Amino acid sequence: SMLNADGEAEMDAAIMEGQHLGAGAVAAIQGVRHPISVARRLLETDTVLLSGEGAYRFAVETSGELCGPEQMIHEEQIQEWRAHRAKRGSDTVGCVALDSHGNFAAGTSTGGLMHKPKGRIGDSPLIGLGLYADNAAGGCALTGDGESIMRMALAHRINDSQLHGADADQAADEAIAVMARRVGGEAGCIVLDRQGRIGLAHNAENLAHAYRTNQMKSAIASVKKTS
Repeated sequence: SMLNADGEAEMDAAIMEGQHLGAGAVAAIQGVRHPISVARRLLETDTVLLSGEGAYRFAVETSGELCGPEQMIHEEQIQEWRAHRAKRGSDTVGCVALDSHGNFAAGTSTGGLMHKPKGRIGDSPLIGLGLYADNAAGGCALTGDGESIMRMALAHRINDSQLHGADADQAADEAIAVMARRVGGEAGCIVLDRQGRIGLAHNAENLAHAYRTNQMKSAIASVKKTS
């Protein structure tokens, strides 16, 4: 994970399912190896989002895999953190899935921006902003400048476009274009629609992605670059 301004790893993650619109998310969590697994267990409760100490306490209570800072932060990360104080890279991973029954799921996990303020929460754990899944429309996950994504509620915008007939590519392209026009910033998104069509859009330098269907023996990975 990227390290915050204090040199700590604070992580965000979320998961959502499209049949019942169930969701679980954790934000600014420390001391757990897999934040997305904590979010998955939270999905089974009546609570959608926990942050900080509350998220960690839930992980402990539900037998989450815990770890110390020495297991999360390696010397290479510390060196990069020290050498790039002026840079603000990110490390978000997102996924979207559609099963044979038409059920969607979406997930995101991130350490956020390098040198972010302690306690900063980005778009990734926020339902309707960094991800969404809805069997009536499709699923999506986003990465990029979280503040711009949040201001435009991009995942909700993508879902709304699909509800009104846009396919995956159209919904993805429209969301990134309107964000760039209205508030600026760089972002990328992966989108699936109800027909299983894939949509990719970004205005950053590139967007690494991979996909696999039940008819493929292995995944196809690629890097989509801006033209």
